[in-house]
Amino acid sequence: MLGDSVVNLSAVLLGESVLLFLTQQSIAVRLDRMERGLLVSLVILVCSPSRGVSQTIITQAPGSVTGTEEGEVTVPCTVTGGPPGPVRWYRDTGSGRQYLYSPSPPPPNERNDPCVSQVHQNHATDLSIRIVRLTVNDSGMYYCDKYGGFFETPIASGSGSRLSVRVLPPPIITQPPDRRVRSLYPAPCPEWVLQDQVHPDHPTDFSIRIVRLTLRDSGIYYCEKYRGIDETLIASGSGTRLRVRGEGQEAPCSSSLFLRRLKRVDAE
Repeated sequence: MLGDSVVNLSAVLLGESVLLFLTQQSIAVRLDRMERGLLVSLVILVCSPSRGVSQTIITQAPGSVTGTEEGEVTVPCTVTGGPPGPVRWYRDTGSGRQYLYSPSPPPPNERNDPCVSQVHQNHATDLSIRIVRLTVNDSGMYYCDKYGGFFETPIASGSGSRLSVRVLPPPIITQPPDRRVRSLYPAPCPEWVLQDQVHPDHPTDFSIRIVRLTLRDSGIYYCEKYRGIDETLIASGSGTRLRVRGEGQEAPCSSSLFLRRLKRVDAE
């Protein structure tokens, strides 16, 4: 055949019939049944690149990316050329490579990380991934590997991208120590505390407005910050003491239980 070459190899046959595949070139060798340990001379048909099989090239640039805790980041990977086959991502945090994600079905006994997805779904060459809800433990080297068909040996591997996750400084929560207000008990009947943020959607001001105050609203109010991933408390304000002073007459109300509570508070 045009473009084919013949190579002589020596091998020791250990089984009945073996189909041998080499990754850099499309090479197939069939060994007929022979006795164990028999030294044979093999003729291998080598399909040269001129027959349309191009080399797989994986590009991971830039080689380092940075993200912040609880944020998201894109780790790049471009795959061109080579035979059809899955692309898989692996992460190395210092204790060895671990499977992370693949747009194809994951290998046996593995599963995709739920925080990882392909940036451009079903794209033929752009296999970049997006990682969300970052933690410090996500820091490490990320490798993009290409596999050929059903083989479990990669035919090409990227040089890797290093991800560094910055730790956010703990938030500083500022609360005034004391607030004194008066309650006039307006009609209709008082309701349970209604709280609204004074400045909705403000990135730093989370002050609240409390309306329809009663004496029972007196107390210390704490503003706390929680981590979005696992609802872990990461900071707490020193607290603001609210003092409600009653004035005027009690408003008529059909709830005698509520009136008794107000009277009991007044007596205190």
